[in-house]
Amino acid sequence: MQAESRRVSAVYHNRLRQNMLLQADPTVLYALGGERRRVFYRDLTVNSPYNTYLNLGLPPGPICNPGLAAIEAALAPLEDTEELYFVAAQDGSGRHLFSRTFREHLAAKQRRVLGTATRRGAVPGLVVAAAAATLNRCPAAAPNG
Repeated sequence: MQAESRRVSAVYHNRLRQNMLLQADPTVLYALGGERRRVFYRDLTVNSPYNTYLNLGLPPGPICNPGLAAIEAALAPLEDTEELYFVAAQDGSGRHLFSRTFREHLAAKQRRVLGTATRRGAVPGLVVAAAAATLNRCPAAAPNG
């Protein structure tokens, strides 16, 4: 993630400029007590000022103690990018798939699900169908992760 910090920062800056919800999974985890590593759709409704799926703008306070690299990225996001979405790659690299449009984001999420299932030995066609069904039920402001 550190190599992509400025790019992730740019996504959040772009969303703030467009008055979009940040939809940051870590803020939901913080609102839930931070004990888990995965956010489920049912978690996105937690009533908390830290839930950036429900509340516009930045949360009322920090959700962690950021390191110098994170602070530098927040102060100097990557310039000249129009990306509004990202999803974590599932290859263990800590990298992300970035997208400019919601349609591109849904495709990235579907590729991620397919890649994960293929590595686990699942039947790709069934995984794609399940991913498409899940994505088609998502509201316009779908989760990033």
